[in-house]
Amino acid sequence: MPELPSRIDMCIHTGCQISQPRGIVPRCRGAGFILWEIMFALTIFCIVGIALTSALHQAIDTSMIVRDEPVHSCDPRDPAGTADLVR
Repeated sequence: MPELPSRIDMCIHTGCQISQPRGIVPRCRGAGFILWEIMFALTIFCIVGIALTSALHQAIDTSMIVRDEPVHSCDPRDPAGTADLVR
């Protein structure tokens, strides 16, 4: 059975132009740019969300470390700060 030529092959040989179905014709040429902008905005949103989560995690870790460290007195007669440890 011989293989039938595709629509594109027929147009190449005959010089006709392929028309798109009516429902698929884009309304403007910038439709791809709008999609790119949306993807770019979502990427920025995700990066900012990850950065804020990381900063919050770091702040929690820092507060836990500061809370667990003993606080030395600031008595000028005891420069090492070992006279009384306040917890």
